[in-house]
Amino acid sequence: MSSITKYLSSYSNKYINSVGHKSYTDSKFITMSKSLDTKFNRTGGVMAGSIDTNNNNIKNISDPIEGADVVSKEYVVTSIEKINQNIESKMTGVKVFPPPAGPFDPINKRYLEILSQNMDDIDTHKLLHIAKTIKGELDPDDLKNKPFISTVHFMQSILEIYTGVFRNRGEDKNLQDLQYYRSLFVDVKFYIITIIEGSSEQFFIQLKQKLMDNALVFTPDERTIGKRYRMFINKRAKFIDRTRSSNQLELLIQKNFLLLDLGFIYLLDELLAELFNSENYPRFVYIHS
Repeated sequence: MSSITKYLSSYSNKYINSVGHKSYTDSKFITMSKSLDTKFNRTGGVMAGSIDTNNNNIKNISDPIEGADVVSKEYVVTSIEKINQNIESKMTGVKVFPPPAGPFDPINKRYLEILSQNMDDIDTHKLLHIAKTIKGELDPDDLKNKPFISTVHFMQSILEIYTGVFRNRGEDKNLQDLQYYRSLFVDVKFYIITIIEGSSEQFFIQLKQKLMDNALVFTPDERTIGKRYRMFINKRAKFIDRTRSSNQLELLIQKNFLLLDLGFIYLLDELLAELFNSENYPRFVYIHS
């Protein structure tokens, strides 16, 4: 019996004889008691049926503990933001088949393309600077980023040791010798291209600004392959989307422009597929210079 019911029972027993209408009073008491039993108990309890709030709000809800608990708008928004941040973090890491670790390991198409061409306008010092800048923007605790971070550390160690051997002899230009160490530098280029292509829009904007701040981004000179690739992308993009209103296409274009402005002579497969999709071109197209 609730405290209210106990109080009414005591009240009824105390004053019933003075009123003199016991049956009438009892019926009113029973009706009121049943009505009160249907009301909320402020100290908690178990509902016996559904609740219709009639478009009124339920306020000041605590965070849920069990799976069937009611949640507030703030909790939902915060949860979605955490999920988006987690996706964002995953998007900035290396997501594809990594470079081969041994001489007999299989390689993928992108790695073969980078290995087979040597037209990039990037020297050893700039490649390391680009790689270190990107490494500085990645989460070092994310397992997907560790292969790239380790490769950059290895590259930096080799360059420091190699140049140190010849520095005392006044031969400072030997840094460029290591450009012929193809395996290491192809690995680094592979990771850079993969990270830029797979990055989210937010991370891409952040990374591009950092590369520009470090004076690593330059529009290719006239009559160079990089400049011609830029013109080709622009012309084709305007042909299929005159207003350049597609955010997805524009992001891919800007990613490829960044690679070209860094000195990479490369066309992204995903961009080519978008540029030629309307004419049923193969999904993967490679344009030779």
